[in-house]
Amino acid sequence: MAKKKAKKIVKPRKKKELFYVGVRNAIDVRKNILESTREFVQVLQMYEDYMKLRNDITTKVEKLQVDVKKIKSLNSKLKRMLPDTGLRAGLIKKKKPKKEKHEKPKPKKPASELDALEAELNMIESRLNKIH
Repeated sequence: MAKKKAKKIVKPRKKKELFYVGVRNAIDVRKNILESTREFVQVLQMYEDYMKLRNDITTKVEKLQVDVKKIKSLNSKLKRMLPDTGLRAGLIKKKKPKKEKHEKPKPKKPASELDALEAELNMIESRLNKIH
């Protein structure tokens, strides 16, 4: 005899039941959601402004680098075209010694006898320097 095949039992799928929840203070919740959305949009706008500014800065820095390279190349060409002269050595000025301001050293309270002797020696040396 022929065996009967077992039939698969297909369970009917349950339809998703709609489940509603009551929200207390729905107006406040909506208000909070809209405020947070508005703040999020503002942050995105600030980010876009930042990215534009950053791109502007990078393009300007790149342009500056190109300009500096051009200036350097033109400067080197100019140096090659100009004749060699000894004028450059004559343009260097000698530095004049600046007048030193002599301040009276304030007497400090020496911590030990050795410090007192060093302080006294420094005062004597400063007086000798004033005389010469």
